[in-house]
Amino acid sequence: MYKISKWKLILIILVFLFTGLYLLPSIPSLYGSLYGYFDIWMQGRIPRPDVQSDKDGDFINLVIPSSNLPKGMNFNEASQAVKDLLSRRLTKLGYNINDFRFEEGPDQIKLRFNQQKSKAELENILSELKLYGAIPLSIRPIFPDKPIKQGLDLKGGMHVVLELDIPKAIDAYLGGQAKDIITSNLKREKVFAKSINKGVDKSGDTTIVIRPFVEEGSNIDPAQNMLNVKQKLINMGFSESSITDVSKEEPELNLAVSPDRDINDIVDTIFGGSNPLFITITIPERFQGVDREEYLKTAKETLDKIEYFDSPKVMSLLRPKENIVVFSIKLSVESAERLAKENIDTVMKTLENRINKFGVAESTIRRVSGRPRILVEIPEEQNPTQTLAAIKSPGILQFKLVKTNPVSGGPWHGQAGTPEPPQNQLPPGSELRYDADRNWYVLDSEVFMQGSDLKSNSAQVSRGEYGSPEVIMYLTSDGQRKFSEFTGAHVNELTAILLDDVIQSAPRINEKISSPSARITGSFTDEEADYLAKILRAGAFPAPMRVAEERIVGPTLGAESIFRGQLAFAIGLGLVVLFMIFYYKWSGAIAVAALIFQVQIILGILAGFGATLTLPGIAGLILTIGMSVDANVLIFERIREELRTGKTVRSAIDTGYHKAFSAILDSNVTTVITGLILYEFGTGPIKGFAVTLIIGLLANLFTAVFVTREIYNWTYYRRRHLERLSI
Repeated sequence: MYKISKWKLILIILVFLFTGLYLLPSIPSLYGSLYGYFDIWMQGRIPRPDVQSDKDGDFINLVIPSSNLPKGMNFNEASQAVKDLLSRRLTKLGYNINDFRFEEGPDQIKLRFNQQKSKAELENILSELKLYGAIPLSIRPIFPDKPIKQGLDLKGGMHVVLELDIPKAIDAYLGGQAKDIITSNLKREKVFAKSINKGVDKSGDTTIVIRPFVEEGSNIDPAQNMLNVKQKLINMGFSESSITDVSKEEPELNLAVSPDRDINDIVDTIFGGSNPLFITITIPERFQGVDREEYLKTAKETLDKIEYFDSPKVMSLLRPKENIVVFSIKLSVESAERLAKENIDTVMKTLENRINKFGVAESTIRRVSGRPRILVEIPEEQNPTQTLAAIKSPGILQFKLVKTNPVSGGPWHGQAGTPEPPQNQLPPGSELRYDADRNWYVLDSEVFMQGSDLKSNSAQVSRGEYGSPEVIMYLTSDGQRKFSEFTGAHVNELTAILLDDVIQSAPRINEKISSPSARITGSFTDEEADYLAKILRAGAFPAPMRVAEERIVGPTLGAESIFRGQLAFAIGLGLVVLFMIFYYKWSGAIAVAALIFQVQIILGILAGFGATLTLPGIAGLILTIGMSVDANVLIFERIREELRTGKTVRSAIDTGYHKAFSAILDSNVTTVITGLILYEFGTGPIKGFAVTLIIGLLANLFTAVFVTREIYNWTYYRRRHLERLSI
């Protein structure tokens, strides 16, 4: 006698429950009520806000207890996270960033609206925000809370592909992080580095510095090598007059170039494709005797441990000195590739951070297979221009000194439209930069402080002396030291604060500044100050990225795509349901139930893995419906054949499934293989189709063969003497 298989029943119920749980967040009308838009830690640690009044009017009051924050989080970080989330929710409700403001107090945030609202209106807004969910926090971690992502073709929005400029990335690493690491490691070992320079480097906008060292012990004479390098530059098309020999002990050439001149071909010609770093080590007098070799050995061993670089080599000086030794280190090809990969990973994290700061929901960020590229897809936004700028911005913050005008003796700058100094007449180590209004400044190329000198996530918008918005940044201990030393040495001069090579502010240094913070002031709007603070909090790209592809899908196209996709899905499913029930009766109803279960499984898996549903994905979903019908038709026709031969219902069902299984398996496996090929070699839309198709086919095997069979078995179990089958 047939008995119900408990493990099969449990398996089907578990699949039904899990896929249903993953689909639940995709129902917009339920999300806020069930899950709440506050993060879990906020719901657990922040008391429910209420509406209060003071002399300035009614406001929404939020208490953020400093003593009850997650480990490692301070009040500033917590309040900023809460403000960012509230801003996103209010924007979703139709408010503009200029419609409301936040006021902070001890363990408190006040949300006020610039247009005064009554208590009843504030209570209604608080209700619409849906910050707290109905699901108890004790079981909340087991509930998935990510809805199915919709592709741009369904939702509208921006499609941006960023590409890592590998030569510039390596150059930026050599001139920045690598120098800092080498300096720090040598200092720790009490080795004194006089200078760390690239073999080929830009000094200002119009000068390239070339340091043509040769390895000590080689057959090439250093002086002759200088002549050889000059000739190579002339062969490249540079005039003899553009090359200036500024050598002292170390070989050095200055090459006058146009501002946009790249250095890559010069690096290839002089150093064979890899720009070296030259570290000039000073040997103190106390090490000039017996300890000299031990001192240099320590220096060499320290440099040998620097990640990414080959073993150091000693270089020849033009005029040897006992107290100076120059080492050379180079990036290997493998290290350059690894560095590029790590840069891509860091850029992805920075992008995720930025998108979170700007409150962009349901975004997609992923690497492009086989290429140094990152794909960013952002659904339709109320402020697409700002979001696009945030994605493309390198976020590089720099502090530089404004040069002294050699004629007037004052700061070298001028208003927009006034005569600028010609680029080719700027002194070496100088550069011409502009602010947003095209006012120009001549700056020292050297960066005395940068974004890495800021405390993580510290930039905030505050109000200046006259109520205008400004951005305040908190410095690390090292940044505070640099700022104090620099301002002390340059009293009465101007310092320029740049973001992505655009001057944001150029304040005068009135006195030495030893405070732990710095401010960016200017004629900012609230929105501009907020944008600047968010970019600084999110961090900078570690290397230059260029926009390889950019397009915007309009919301009208997205809405039309959704409608057409839903219509096609509804028509396809409706026709299948009618056909199956009309032609196969009760058995057809079983197939329809399994088909609906299959759709739930597909969508649940897409939600569970964070996959994006696109229009081609819907096409794949519709195709799997057809494949599912095909499988059921095969099974039902086999069962009919067996019934015609006079077999019992039980025997006909068993034989029908057994004989149809091999054909169904072959069909699905071959189509899955095709889907895998499409996924591996296809582009975005084709990948979306392939993913949905593969998931659908695997779900089809489960529902058409396994689930429908069990439904038949349960039916047979309930009606043991079944003599006729509705098929």
